[in-house]
Amino acid sequence: MFFDIGTRALATTIAGIVVTVPAIAQSAGSEVTDEPAASIVVVGARLQSERAVEAKRDIAVVSDSVTGDEAGSLPDFGLGEALDRVPGVSTIQNNARGEAQFITIRGLNADYNLVEVDGVALPTTELGRRNVSLDVIPSALAKRVDVYKTRTPAMDGNAIGGTVNLISRSAFDHKGLFIGGRANAGWYENERDYSDTTPSGLADLTVTNRFGSQNEFGIVLAGSYFRRDSSSLNSSGDNFLFYDEQGRRLSNANAGEYAIAAPNRRRWWTYDNLRQRYGGLAKLEYRGATLQADVTYGDFRHENDEQRQSNSLYVSGDPSVRTPTGGFAPRATAQADLAEFFEKRRISYVNGRLIWRPSDLASLRLGASNAVARYTNDSYLDTYRTVTTDALAYDYIADGLSYQQFTPRNPAYYYNPANYRLVEHGNNLDENRERAFSATIDYDFNQGTNARGVGFAVGGKYRQIDRFYDFVNGLFAPVQAANNLLTGLVSPVQVQPYNGNGDYIIAIDRAAAEARFAANRSNYVEAANSKSANLASDYDLQEHVAAGYMLMSYRDDRFNLSAGARYEHTDLLTGSNTQVGTVWSYERRGQTYDDVLPSLNLSYDVSDTFRVRAAASRSIGRPNYDLLAARQRITEGAASLSITGGNPDLRPRRANNYDVSLEYYFAPRSVLAAAVFAKEINDEIVTLVSTRVEGTGDDEITIRTSQPVNSGRVTIRGIELSVALPNLAIVHPILDGFGVTGNMTFLDGTPLSIEMTDGTMRRLPGLVEQADRIANVTAFYTSNRFSAQVAYNYKSSTLIQISTSATALDRSLDESHVLDAQLRFAITPRISLIAQAKNLTNNRPTRLTGPFQELLREEIDNGRGYFAGVNFRF
Repeated sequence: MFFDIGTRALATTIAGIVVTVPAIAQSAGSEVTDEPAASIVVVGARLQSERAVEAKRDIAVVSDSVTGDEAGSLPDFGLGEALDRVPGVSTIQNNARGEAQFITIRGLNADYNLVEVDGVALPTTELGRRNVSLDVIPSALAKRVDVYKTRTPAMDGNAIGGTVNLISRSAFDHKGLFIGGRANAGWYENERDYSDTTPSGLADLTVTNRFGSQNEFGIVLAGSYFRRDSSSLNSSGDNFLFYDEQGRRLSNANAGEYAIAAPNRRRWWTYDNLRQRYGGLAKLEYRGATLQADVTYGDFRHENDEQRQSNSLYVSGDPSVRTPTGGFAPRATAQADLAEFFEKRRISYVNGRLIWRPSDLASLRLGASNAVARYTNDSYLDTYRTVTTDALAYDYIADGLSYQQFTPRNPAYYYNPANYRLVEHGNNLDENRERAFSATIDYDFNQGTNARGVGFAVGGKYRQIDRFYDFVNGLFAPVQAANNLLTGLVSPVQVQPYNGNGDYIIAIDRAAAEARFAANRSNYVEAANSKSANLASDYDLQEHVAAGYMLMSYRDDRFNLSAGARYEHTDLLTGSNTQVGTVWSYERRGQTYDDVLPSLNLSYDVSDTFRVRAAASRSIGRPNYDLLAARQRITEGAASLSITGGNPDLRPRRANNYDVSLEYYFAPRSVLAAAVFAKEINDEIVTLVSTRVEGTGDDEITIRTSQPVNSGRVTIRGIELSVALPNLAIVHPILDGFGVTGNMTFLDGTPLSIEMTDGTMRRLPGLVEQADRIANVTAFYTSNRFSAQVAYNYKSSTLIQISTSATALDRSLDESHVLDAQLRFAITPRISLIAQAKNLTNNRPTRLTGPFQELLREEIDNGRGYFAGVNFRF
């Protein structure tokens, strides 16, 4: 079924609005207006909708926006959550645990998109990807966030999907002193299990002021703190075995429609998380008659303190009884794991801009920025395991999309800590640092919103990235005589999963386990692969991009045309370790490439209310950093050679982009829009595993290579529909104060065909991290003192991992339905009480696997969240 109930209802709602709007516009007349009464202070969803419509109309490219309100805040806690409301945009959660981390624009995952603050690209805290973690950036620091879906030559070319630009607040948004913010206390229904739960909450504060004899100077000080103290539970069936109707084991590659799937491992995870995000921004501004300047310092941080407990029970060999709904495993192994992660992400930057306007038509802009992103993860782990024994025989129930139940026949053995022995202890440290410096110069003539006639713009940009990644691995394994048991180390806390059928998780006490290991240190030696792990992961990279552009434009009262091209020259140098046998050596590799990126944007106002836009452009998508690092391992066998690693010769993806949009501004600050688009992406990047035989006779050798390569072409087509009706008084006066915004995106992609391990070709089922259908609707009401809103977000299933050995090992994220709500009551025109509820639908991110993605692999319960507090502005 193409739509489920929720999406179908949203489609019907938007379709009804599409049919009704023209009649509304014709009957509205000059007396009907959605301007608020003088006593109403417009805030919340209504004001955000009105400002987003204004931004869409003013921006020269195809775009959508999310804005702040007069309380100094966006409607959501993180930048990623706020962007989830934008047409054509969806997000990827941080390990599916409730925080939007990466942005997907028009079905293209974060690898294709660019994130900027005030037009400056941010460095990334991620270990190998170019993605910026949106959960690091507080949304409240933004005046507005624009999502550019088409581009001009003045914009960075490394954005096939689109560009997200956070526009920071300005002192010149207000006449004088402004103070705004919010303070909320929060509670998550999934409290921490193994530590005392501490308060959750949020506090934002923005202060701006102007000074000087002509109020020509301005200052902005903004800060934000967010704290989430909660837990998540992951019920996971990590793997499946497949059998035919005669009970014969099938390989993963041969598992088809009629195969019987038997889960061979049940794994429960609990995550106790304390997440904190805090950041600040300081800006000094000057605006004179012909000169404008500002200097901004921003510092954003995100910390995650996570304790992860997990238990596994898995069959040895084959289950002896197998049916489509259950079976029996005669021998099994059990395992208990403890892992703790102390993650820190930080982005800090200084940005300076100078604008000189020698005339009303001309401006010269200079800018420079220096930014640093850091990531550290100090982790601890212990693994305790039983022997494989028939004492752990279990029955299981499994019917595909329901979570499987494993019931040990001898629970006394399963829960006895004396049967578990330590097999691995470790402390690992990940460190990543990226520095990005950029400098820009731009000159434009007759390019303003009110310009008429011919204009032009020229400019240049230089950007330098320096990054390094270091992994320190400290794993220890027991010597043969070691006998460190779990006895005396089990936490008294017994967590029963909601789908655990009465069973509970065996949890390890961290302090006691660490003390036991220290007391028996002589019984353990460093793991044999510890040195290899340290050297294999490390790399460094330097990337230099020099760019220049030129565009010409023409504008009259109805027509606006701009065309031009951007040239980018890229120098790349990477360094990493290569292993041949047992010998490691460091080597550096480099490449240079050039790109010419033309673009065309035009718009035509058919009438005062109806606008047509069209755009065509070329853009690139540079490979991720970890794919560019060679980090090669060459392992020689008796008659074989295995080569695995990255590829410093990877070319960037190159895409041709086409857009047409229709915008109907049928009433004040209201819009009905439809856009169609297509992207043709060449040199897509996939990791291929290939096998070839060289030589003959005694000299014959089998060479197996695993390496990312440029391969094939991807085509994406899509439709976006959106509507914004900030006040339904244009429908009927009785609806004064009610409003609605909604959008839907439909994507149709032609994915790659890739070579499988056995040499056959396979057409992928979709693009990675692409949802084919995205929908949002927000309904709200604003009166003199009271306002309320509910926001619904839908995403269809999303492919998240591709296997080159068997389609049955692919993984996808099931469709999601999330409902949030907010209530406000104005005590005074400038102080409001606010209450919010997050994830009222209790959406549990669900990952699927199997030949047709019909088997439930894991389901993560994050629970609901509730917040209450005060918003203020003075």
